[in-house]
Parts: sequence; structure tokens; C-alpha cells
Amino acid sequence: MIHNEKLDLCTGCGACASVCPAKCIHISLDANGFYKPIVDAEVCTQCNLCNRVCTIEDSCEEKEVLQAFSAYAQDENTLATTSSGGICYEISKWGLKNGYKVCGVVYNYQKHRAEHAIITNLEQLEETKGSKYFQSYTPVAFSEIFNAEQWIVIGTPCQIAAIDKVARIKKIRERLILIDFFCHGVPSMHVWKHYLKELDEKNITKIGFRSKEFGWRTFSLSFEYSDGTETSDYSGNLFYKMFFSNCCLNNSCYQCHYKATKSHADIRVGDFWGKKYEENKKGLSSMLIFTEQGQEIVAKLKEICVFVSESVADALEGQMFVSPQKPKVRSRLLKGLRNEKTLDYLYKVTLFPFRLQSVIKSKLRGR
Repeated sequence: MIHNEKLDLCTGCGACASVCPAKCIHISLDANGFYKPIVDAEVCTQCNLCNRVCTIEDSCEEKEVLQAFSAYAQDENTLATTSSGGICYEISKWGLKNGYKVCGVVYNYQKHRAEHAIITNLEQLEETKGSKYFQSYTPVAFSEIFNAEQWIVIGTPCQIAAIDKVARIKKIRERLILIDFFCHGVPSMHVWKHYLKELDEKNITKIGFRSKEFGWRTFSLSFEYSDGTETSDYSGNLFYKMFFSNCCLNNSCYQCHYKATKSHADIRVGDFWGKKYEENKKGLSSMLIFTEQGQEIVAKLKEICVFVSESVADALEGQMFVSPQKPKVRSRLLKGLRNEKTLDYLYKVTLFPFRLQSVIKSKLRGR
């Protein structure tokens, strides 16, 4: 059975529920809006598999980077409809054509949440395009990938660490291509749900979390509605303000094991934020290759993607090397979200004073 004293640092990866032979573990949102496991003690057989696959106490060392690249898809439509360089999409497309199934993240418009889903064709793959900036619900999809088939699995570093751990226990790691990304952290789902309340959420048919309307380096939300109308919300919107404040991240994100080159993946991807390509307007991915399997994938994609060798330092520029510090206002902000306070109210009363205080302190220190 899961040790309760660990749950405060649970990442919500869902691996425990995915492998439980008794099906006694269920993943649901806790009071603060983060996915956590709930165990039916009466059904639990005490097999301890949940604790064996748990990554809460994972110790991930810096990994040797075999190759580093800036990269982008040559297909203009792919480049225009993905968040940065479209590399994950092209890897997945190659995989589907070569006998792999894909486990990636889609947005469920009925439940308004991100979910890992099993992708078996190009039509389904279209739904994985674009970043989703909150936790994904994983158990249903993850429970399907530990079989005799070949898989490409894309997820946060903590999710991929869990998949890697399970795959090694089951001795099927060679069947999997694991891809993670440079992760800022995941905000409370309450932030997203509160943000949607201010919109006509029932009639939303499509959401773009990184619209390139204002350039790929901006964070712009775009919405399409059932009546054909479209709206855009530039990076000053309250959802992104809350997210990038680091005030409402999952508790585990403040003690993340997987920054910079600490990874269990074959390939790590992300935005190429470095100044070297600051004039790029269409989108560019940063790639770190950790395994020979990752190198083989790059070699197979050279006809449809552009790869430019980079130093590891350039590939990492602009990424987080350490976990964010937990702000003192976090508990107050989460309490406000639990009590159904609006994002506008919470920003003005809680977050804005905190950010103003931080700016003043920085000025006084001469930074």
C-alpha cells in the first residue's frame, strides 16, 4: 500500500494506479487541485508494487548528453500548428508509420482536462499538437503501454521517470522510446478551472495554449467556439500570470529531481530560448539526446526535419537548472482557489503585492 507520509510530494504521475494488479488505486484531484492516489484498503493485497514504481524518492543524476541540437520540422503546416519546432509531432508520426503506438497528451473538451491517450493514427495525432500547461490524467493510457507492443511515450520528466522505472521492472525498456521535456512545473487545476469560468467554456471547441499569432516566443491562449467565433488572450492573461508566478505549483515541483540534464528519457525536448536564434519567428526546438536509441531516431528524421548541432550550454540556455522556490503566499493562494475566489481577486490581493515586493527587494539589492 502507498505510504501516506509520501503523498505531499507525489507528482501525480499515476504509475501506481496503472500497475496495481488489484485495481485498488484511483487517481483524482485533491483539495488543492493536484492529482493524487486514493487507495481502497479493503481491496489492496499488499503486493507493494505501487511503492516499487513510485519516484518520490528518486535520485536522478546528471546524464551524459550524447548530442544536442536545435531542430524544426520542414513541413510548414506542422511548424505553424505546434508550440515550437514540431519535433515531437514528427517523431510520433514516424513512429506510427513504423509499427509504434504513441502515448501522448490530448485535451478532453468534455471534462476540460489534459489526458494521456493512446494514439494509433494520424488523425488522432493531430489532437496532441501544442503544449498543455497543467497535469495530465494518466492511468487509463499508462495501463495499456506495458504490453508486447512498441511505444513512443511523451510526458513530463516525472511521468517519464515513472514509465522508465516500470518498464525496467517488467524488462521491456527496449520496446519504449521515452521523450520528456524541459518542465517549468504544473499549476493547480483550480487555476485553469477558474480561468475557464470567465469564458463560455461549454461552447469551446478548440484551445491553443501557445498560439503563434503573436510569435512563437509568446504565451498566447486562443479559443474557437461552436458558433465560429475566435478569441485570443495574450501572455498578460491571468492563467499565465498565476502559472509563471510559481505560487500555485504542485508541491513536488519545488523539489524536482529532473532539471537540466537529469532525465530518464531517451530524448529531452523544449523551446530553444537562446539568443542565438532570437530572430527566429516560426518556432525552434531544443533537443538533448541521452541514448543510442535517441540518436537512431534523429538519424531517421533527417529527411523531414532540420537538425543543427549545438553545444549543451546553448541548448540549455533559458531553461531552469534548479527547482523554483516555494513562495510564502502559496498556501494563501491555494486557500483562495479552494474558496472559489476569482483569479482577478486573487491576483490583486495575493499575487500582485507578492510580485511587487519581490521587485522592490531586487532593486534594493542592486539587481
